[in-house]
Amino acid sequence: MKNEELILSLNGNQDFKQMALELAEKKEDLEFVVKFVKKEQSSLKYKASKIIRLISEEHPEVLKPHMDEIFSWIHHQNSFIKWDGIFVMANLAGYVEQDNQLSYVDVYLSLLEDPQMITAGNAAGSAWKIVHALPQFEGIITEKLLSIPEIIYVHKGEPSPECNAIVCGKVLECFEQYYDKSAHQEEILQFAKGQLHSVRKAVAKKAVLFVKRVEEIKK
Repeated sequence: MKNEELILSLNGNQDFKQMALELAEKKEDLEFVVKFVKKEQSSLKYKASKIIRLISEEHPEVLKPHMDEIFSWIHHQNSFIKWDGIFVMANLAGYVEQDNQLSYVDVYLSLLEDPQMITAGNAAGSAWKIVHALPQFEGIITEKLLSIPEIIYVHKGEPSPECNAIVCGKVLECFEQYYDKSAHQEEILQFAKGQLHSVRKAVAKKAVLFVKRVEEIKK
C-alpha cells in the first residue's frame, strides 16, 4: 500500500484490531507506521501507536526489527506515545538479545521513578511480562517494585501520597501474575500487608484479597 493510502486508511479506519492484523502481514507498511509515530504531528500518531501496541500483544515477533525505534517512544515528550511505548516494550521482552537484556531491564525499571504516576503505574502493571519472558531478572525487578512506597510521585507540582498508593496498587496487580513462581514470596507478602491500610480503598481491597489468597495457599 502506498504511504498516502496508508495514511488515509489510518485516518478513516476505526477498526484498530483489523488494521493491526493486516499490518502484521505487511513488512513495508508496518515499518512505515512504526516510523510514522515519531514523524507525524497530527493526532494520527496516536492511532498508529495504538495499532503497534495491538500488534505487540498478538504478533510481537513481527516487531523485532523495529524494537529500537519503538523503545525510543518511552522518551517521547507526548505521554500517550510514551505509555504505548511502555506497553510494547514489556510485550517484546522475549525478543531482546541476550547481551542487551540487562540494560533493557534497567531502562524499563527506571520508568518506575518517573514522577508522573500514570507512567510509573503503567510500567509497574506490565513488569510481570518481563518476569515471565526473562525470569533470570525476577530478583532485581521484584526488588525495584518493592521500593515503590519510597518513591515520590507528583500531582500538580506537589508530592502525592495518593499517587504513590495508586502505583502500589499496580504493583500488587503485577505480583499477582508471578507470586507463585517468585523466589521472594515473603517480601512480596510483607509488601501486600503494608497496603492493607492504604489511603486508597481500592488498593487496600486488593491487598486484602492478595494476602487472603497467599494465606490459603500456605495452609
